Amino acid sequence: FFPLDFDTFFASIDALILGRNTFLKVLSLPVPWPYSTKTVTVLTSNPTSAALPPAPPNTSFRNETPADAVARLAAAGFSHAWVDGGATVRAFMEARLVDRVVLTTVPRVLGRGVPLFAGVG
Repeated sequence: FFPLDFDTFFASIDALILGRNTFLKVLSLPVPWPYSTKTVTVLTSNPTSAALPPAPPNTSFRNETPADAVARLAAAGFSHAWVDGGATVRAFMEARLVDRVVLTTVPRVLGRGVPLFAGVG
C-alpha cells in the first residue's frame, strides 16, 4: 500500500534526491523552499559551480552516482528517499535502485520536463 495524499507521502520519507534541473525549478517557484524539514541531496556534475544558488537548509550539492548516494544516505541512517527529476529517476532505475514508483503530473507548472522512461531498458 502506498499513501495517496502528499502529506502522508512526505511524512513517510526521510530524504530527497533531486537532479539539478528539478532543484532549480522547485527553487524558482513562488513559494518558500518546501523541503526544509528533510535532508536533500542535489545531484549535479559540478557541485561547486558559482552558477548554483546558495543551498537551502539541509540541502547539499553532490557529484555522485545513484549507488553512492544511496550508500551514503543509508550509512547516515536514512531508509526511504524520494528521487525526483526525469534524468535522475532514470539513472536510479537503470541502477536498479528504485523499489516503488509513484507517478504524478503537474501540467504546465514545471514546463516541458525531461522524459522519464526514455532509454530505460
